[in-house]
Amino acid sequence: MSKKLHGPVVARRRALQGIRSRRERSPEERLQALLDQIPDVGCKGLCTDACGPIGMTLLEKQRIEEYTETPLPMFTDNETLQCPFLSAGGRCGIYEVRPWVCRVWGAVTEMACPHGCRPKKYLTVKQAYQILKEIEKLPGQGETQVWLCPESWLLALGR
Repeated sequence: MSKKLHGPVVARRRALQGIRSRRERSPEERLQALLDQIPDVGCKGLCTDACGPIGMTLLEKQRIEEYTETPLPMFTDNETLQCPFLSAGGRCGIYEVRPWVCRVWGAVTEMACPHGCRPKKYLTVKQAYQILKEIEKLPGQGETQVWLCPESWLLALGR
């Protein structure tokens, strides 16, 4: 009889330890663990026209600002809509800390890269949005905010 109880007791204890360890990790560590679930597509830097105005969470914004040691810029209407972190060679200057939306580009079947960059296994749209929902649950996140976009877009959105 004790053997039958042992299995469920051990499983419950392990589950509780997992919950505790998730709570003990910092929001930044939890964010990275969630982003690590998105497969890398082996970007060739050929789709720079897709690198424009995006939304990201506050934590993602803070990571970029820490990485670049500068406040995240806002576009003005007379500037190009291209991401300011693209190098002259079309490479991402913040690839290591790029936000969720940049990571799912090419990693989701419905957002396949037109230049042949492919992950080993695609995510479904549902899987990608589940990761985003978990990111938005991290402390202090709230809803995804619009950054790196023209000021007129913010006015139109009422922000």
